[in-house]
Amino acid sequence: MKIKLHTLILKLIIGLIPILGFSQCPTTAITLSSQAEVNAFPTNYPGCTEMDYQLTISGDDITDLTPLSIISYVPKLRIANNPLLIQLDGLNNLQSSVPNSTGLYLSNNPSLNNLSVFTGLTFLNELFISNCSSLTNLEGLNFVTGFEVLDFGGLGISNNALLTDISALINISSFDNSSSYFSMGISNNPVLSSLNGLQGFSSDYEYLNINNNDSLTNLIGLSDDFGVYENCNINDNDLLQSFDGIVNFWAHELNINNNPVLDDLSALNNYSGYPPALVITGNSSLSICNNATFCGSISEIFECCEGNHPNFLIENNASGCNSIPEIAFSCDVEPINDECDDAIELAIGETLESYNELATPSMQTPSCNDNNRLDVWFKVNSESYTSLDVITEADYSLQLWEGDCTSLVQVSNACAEGSLNDIPVTTNTDYYIQVWSDSETGRATGLFDVLVQDATLTTEDFTIVDFVLYPNPVGNILNLKSKKKMNSVKVYNLLGQQILSSTPDELTEEINMTELNSGMYLISIVVDDRSVVHRVIKK
Repeated sequence: MKIKLHTLILKLIIGLIPILGFSQCPTTAITLSSQAEVNAFPTNYPGCTEMDYQLTISGDDITDLTPLSIISYVPKLRIANNPLLIQLDGLNNLQSSVPNSTGLYLSNNPSLNNLSVFTGLTFLNELFISNCSSLTNLEGLNFVTGFEVLDFGGLGISNNALLTDISALINISSFDNSSSYFSMGISNNPVLSSLNGLQGFSSDYEYLNINNNDSLTNLIGLSDDFGVYENCNINDNDLLQSFDGIVNFWAHELNINNNPVLDDLSALNNYSGYPPALVITGNSSLSICNNATFCGSISEIFECCEGNHPNFLIENNASGCNSIPEIAFSCDVEPINDECDDAIELAIGETLESYNELATPSMQTPSCNDNNRLDVWFKVNSESYTSLDVITEADYSLQLWEGDCTSLVQVSNACAEGSLNDIPVTTNTDYYIQVWSDSETGRATGLFDVLVQDATLTTEDFTIVDFVLYPNPVGNILNLKSKKKMNSVKVYNLLGQQILSSTPDELTEEINMTELNSGMYLISIVVDDRSVVHRVIKK
């Protein structure tokens, strides 16, 4: 009798567990990897409403989440790799608030087309949505009002082929990552045209990546005030035209690369701080970089690093933003190499862009054309060469010096306009090059190229008479005329690379230079086995 009574009491207690509120939730993170496991959740975990560990839903045959409707809270919810899952009905009862916020991860759910069940989520600590190729918007997350990162967290929206709108996040007004690391990435969303919805994320990030969003035209929607401790990358956004949307912003490393229609960085006027790395490359339309922020950064580069900061790379953009000297020139920054002691080192065979705007006359007086000099200085080691050419552009003068800046000696017959040719030098010796133009007679002041090369690359035979070449500088067509037939015509860049050639066997020849970039070129003409090399500037 006693045994029967004990059995009855035990059965009664077990039956009352759900009624009394006792639950049997998982004691560790779990994964439901099939529809059968989803269906069995209420049986395996009776009365489980508030979970303490991560729940992952990931299975090839999962289509229905309604058996999970008993769950009201989960700290981390990961729904990933469910090819047949179209909707999330069954998660409608999920709720979150401070301090019980939720981390939400949705990835590789190609059929999922809406998030409408998440009306009870008001606080998140992480949100990642990727490779959900049927998702067009984030409606359902518009009830989220706060974002509190507890340790490591972030916002990631990437590789969503049809996502056009993230404005459902607009109601997030409380954002706290003061004691944590937070990163944001908006990448590879080909039809996303606006960042509207991100205004509430206003704090300091570890990383910010806005990359490969083919329809994004501006950055309006970002917070008015944020900073990036590590990398800020704005790359490969095919229609990004401006940085409009960035108001107050700083970053330790800023990369702006391969945004083909971006033409203006003036929106970065309130960018603050001096980053240890600044990379601006491959923005083929970018021509306006002389905003107050960059001008200040360029000035600091010149002061700290002689104009050659190892972590600063500015190239392959449009004219005006194509190099540090170009930006410095447009910013009216005094050239760093204004005096001999600050000469910029050249490598033989490499063309360097420079400028002499705002330069002042140096105490060293050249042996030719000493008039109102705006001079700047370069240094080169002759290495194993015994003769050198020093080439710059028309209307600039050159003087080659030997020694050191405290006791310079002019190299004999090495003072001329435009170029110095076949100058004998001593091997493994340092030489200084003074380049200047006249500041009062309307001669050139601005950007110019300078090149030191092995003199054997060009030989000029001035015995060819009655030869003319015009116009120089040239816009599109360069005309050549000779009293004798020209055997060959070749066009080289300043690196010695042949880029055009012809064998006219005529007294006249036209060279179409329309497609060539602006700069200096060498035109080699052979007549009767004798050659002449002319330097031509392409406007």
